[in-house]
Amino acid sequence: DFLLKHIVTITPNPAKDKIAVTVTGNEKPLKIYVMDANGKQVKSIDMQGQYLQLNLPNIVPGVYYVKITGEGVNHTQKLVIQ
Repeated sequence: DFLLKHIVTITPNPAKDKIAVTVTGNEKPLKIYVMDANGKQVKSIDMQGQYLQLNLPNIVPGVYYVKITGEGVNHTQKLVIQ
């Protein structure tokens, strides 16, 4: 159903060393990319289902972007790391 909109939440934001990604109603494999402010990829991970906890060890504080892509999902959200 292409009318179905997935609601994507990334918490907490600002974050310290881990985030939780929720994509409501998702049953398809997704890719999550964490990119710095310059667009350089610092982490990528596969997501299956509606919820994923993502550890971000040794990440430098600053502004990042979390991009989530897959069937029916193309979402980019700003993430602040403290």
